[in-house]
Amino acid sequence: MVLSDSEIAAARIVELLESARSGLGSAAVLRGDSGIGKSALLGYAVERAEGFKVLRCRGRNGETGVSGLRELFEQVQDPLEILAEPHAEVLGRALTLGRQAVDPYLVGISMVTLLSALACERPLLIVADDVQSLDLSTVEYLAFAARRLTSAPIALLLAHEDPIGPMLRGLPQIHLTEAIERPVSVAGPTAPARAYEYPAPVKSRAGRRSA
Repeated sequence: MVLSDSEIAAARIVELLESARSGLGSAAVLRGDSGIGKSALLGYAVERAEGFKVLRCRGRNGETGVSGLRELFEQVQDPLEILAEPHAEVLGRALTLGRQAVDPYLVGISMVTLLSALACERPLLIVADDVQSLDLSTVEYLAFAARRLTSAPIALLLAHEDPIGPMLRGLPQIHLTEAIERPVSVAGPTAPARAYEYPAPVKSRAGRRSA
């Protein structure tokens, strides 16, 4: 039986979510022409992500600085309080002053540490739409994270119009060639999320309350 684009994409998305539920992170780039159905697939992923914490961002033409990164972490209560130093300071400077204020590699490491911490209580789904319109710094950091979250219960989905840029090349791709209105689920039952331990250096929530 030949599967349609929507069935293949739905199956890949379910695989990403089930992998995160089992404690293994993974990422994929949804690519295709404008209007082909990438946003619908992101919505499908969110609907299937029962028990996940979901963070979202969307690119808008003319964005500069680290607008996308700010949008992601505005959905987290006191994100810098989760991190120990120097990661809290590094990420704080980047979010406040922009990419030029700190080494991008250190920002990427601090971001990965924060995302891993957020996934300790329950799996994490990150969806980024219209990535071609995101500020370049956020795209770089998301690509950095996508290559380093394999040991955390995190699924990362990036929707990008064809052609994709060099920073996303080499990441797993779900290529849409036919328009879809609604993904067709070929998924089985969901599995329970397993526990996950904090990576260092991250403050425990209990420690933050008693500090």
